[in-house]
Amino acid sequence: MCPMSGNPRAHLYRIKVPIPDKSSVNSPAKPSNRLPNSEKLPFICSNLLMEENSHLGPLPDGKVQGPAIRDACKWRGFRKVPKHFLVVLLLFASVFGFGKLFLALGAGPWAYVFSTLLSLLWIVLFFVVKVLLIEHNRRNIVRQHRLELCREVLVQKPGTALEKWDAIAVLLNKQALQHCTWAPCDGATFFRYFRTLVYIPLQDGKLDGDAQIAMLRDAAQTYEKSIFDCEQENETTDHVSSVSSEKKLPIEIYRSKATWILSGFKKEIFFTNLTTPTLMYNHWWFLIAIYECYLLISFYFFWNRANELSLANSLEFMNTVHEFRPWEDESKWDDIARAMNATLPRQQIGGFGNEFFFDGNNCRRLYDKRLSSIIADRRSRLPELIPYAHEMRAACRSNLKGQV
Repeated sequence: MCPMSGNPRAHLYRIKVPIPDKSSVNSPAKPSNRLPNSEKLPFICSNLLMEENSHLGPLPDGKVQGPAIRDACKWRGFRKVPKHFLVVLLLFASVFGFGKLFLALGAGPWAYVFSTLLSLLWIVLFFVVKVLLIEHNRRNIVRQHRLELCREVLVQKPGTALEKWDAIAVLLNKQALQHCTWAPCDGATFFRYFRTLVYIPLQDGKLDGDAQIAMLRDAAQTYEKSIFDCEQENETTDHVSSVSSEKKLPIEIYRSKATWILSGFKKEIFFTNLTTPTLMYNHWWFLIAIYECYLLISFYFFWNRANELSLANSLEFMNTVHEFRPWEDESKWDDIARAMNATLPRQQIGGFGNEFFFDGNNCRRLYDKRLSSIIADRRSRLPELIPYAHEMRAACRSNLKGQV
């Protein structure tokens, strides 16, 4: 449980890995005595970071940037992609050819349309199956290297810092590729699977009978503590304050909230105005119905966008509220909205492309909604933030009672 007096923000920002000495790079890796069977695993992977084929570059301050494995073109499995595209093109050409054949036999233009739609459906199904197979193989990789992943979490203490998770991914991918030729994972994938395969099942009691329960619990506790690690402070308070005072809120730019929402969906509105007359003229009502359902789903996700915030963004939101302490001054909600609009990327949830918060009142409403969702432990579950959410809600209520 993170104390209210702390500022657990450091791990959300860039964490750099110091360059090891040349002697340590050239010398063989020494086994660690911190964990059992540690000689089987090169822990900190400092030698790996300094390999000649490493994609890491030195930073001006003499440190090495944390590894990032996000270049899909370098993965072994993607060497087969041209073959897959050839299969898809042949499938598309065959279905397209059958459409022309049916058209020549007098089936009418609908045969050509249905053949084209069928080809598109096959392409979509092909890629859906491909993605599911990749995810299935990734999940199996993480299951097979679960103990190694937990050992690295104990050493690296990654929290939500993707740089540290990428450092873990460098090592585990190197081990995994000795047994398979595709579907390696990046740091974000290892982070996601650690939560879904280790941390959340532990919270639900599903791993109580596991033979390695002690190791799993130690890794989960280390992960929880690393999220709220307050030892490394980042000088971001002045930056956030300056940004919050300079950036304008959408309420200061747009005439109304409706105008702000419509401007966020301007691409969808433009596409609707462009295609609807053509679809209506050809009586393609089913396509109109499908697109209308898409618009409704997009608006639903926009309305519930607070519940779609990731773990790091949710924690950043709570830390910003804790920093500004709006329960002492209601006008601080406007500053929080400005700071979060500058911090959060323009959300693409539901196709919405504008700032996340319209004004301070909208920020407060979404904050309360997010806290309620975290405490209720529903939807996108964040059990590691439940104690912090209780503290934030208690602090807000206690200050409100004091004012009354």
